[in-house]
Amino acid sequence: IAPGITIHSRGATRRSSRNLNSLKPLEFTLFNGREPEEGFEWVQVPGTGDSRDFKDFEEFYQAFLKQWDFFVKTGINQRCLADDFYNQTIRRPFLSMLYERCVTEGRDLMSLDAPWLSFNNAAGWVDAMDSLAGIKYWVYEKKKYTMDQLLTALKADWVGYEDMQQDFRDAPKFGNNDDFADLIFARAVHDCTELGKKMLDLRDEPAGLLQGIVITLIYHYAPLSGANANGRKRGDKLCDGGINPHSEFDRSGAWDKLASAMKIDQSEFKAWVYNQKWNFNAVKGEAGLDKLVDYTMAGLEGGMDQLQYNLVSNEVLVDAKKHPEQYPNLGVRISGFSANFVSLPEFVQDAVIDRVAHEL
Repeated sequence: IAPGITIHSRGATRRSSRNLNSLKPLEFTLFNGREPEEGFEWVQVPGTGDSRDFKDFEEFYQAFLKQWDFFVKTGINQRCLADDFYNQTIRRPFLSMLYERCVTEGRDLMSLDAPWLSFNNAAGWVDAMDSLAGIKYWVYEKKKYTMDQLLTALKADWVGYEDMQQDFRDAPKFGNNDDFADLIFARAVHDCTELGKKMLDLRDEPAGLLQGIVITLIYHYAPLSGANANGRKRGDKLCDGGINPHSEFDRSGAWDKLASAMKIDQSEFKAWVYNQKWNFNAVKGEAGLDKLVDYTMAGLEGGMDQLQYNLVSNEVLVDAKKHPEQYPNLGVRISGFSANFVSLPEFVQDAVIDRVAHEL
């Protein structure tokens, strides 16, 4: 789905990628380097201080960056060990035949000094940013809740703290053209990118670059991520995109959603996924096409990395889920890839259905 092979050896020959659950650095910031999940308290990473002692959001945010730095560096170090092992043990004769330099120089692809793709997939990034916004809003600015109260509610998975959970769900969220959340997102993109530039791989090339192409990691990571300060419970799905709002917090319409995304310097991450679902009636016909083109051009000219559209109505998607035999060729865009809808796992189908269908 992402070929990089060219006969003249200009394409990337391999991937050296790492997948990061963006919510874990935040959890370990909240709980001072300890895993809060019952039964896993023995899991420990370097602490960044008792979050209950932080005087303001800036102290909390700097602790978060330290945890982020640790997690990404750990992933890179592990991948370097794997890459070194691959270099010593793996040979790829078939793929080598597709590269002119390999053929003319008699070299295997694994020893070719050609570009690699090196990046970190930051699944859960939007959820982490929304959680930072919730913490800043309710704990440090409104002061309605203390950090101790938040930690207690998170460890309880919000059970018994439903009113408090609703407050955190109602806090500013990315993707609604609200500077409170959007500027936290933009700042973290820049700061985490700057940290990543200092992290090197086996080739002494920067390896800490991030990308917001979350694919289906958002479902795999859901049961491994505890309750968050965006109001999410353990096991709830994460945001199914890298630079669009979580479907449950997509509140303000398509143009506000796009405005939030365009506040981010998207050149700093390696790539982004922006998922957009349209009400088909809003974009059909010549008038609808004109509006869709205007929206698309506004995004591309405003710095968007990519826009991924679904124009299938919810009625069709729900019916296809119930009667898959009637929709053998129904295609949908997921998050960085396209797929046959009826062949998808139910939880992925539900995520596509749950996206907000916007008007234009």
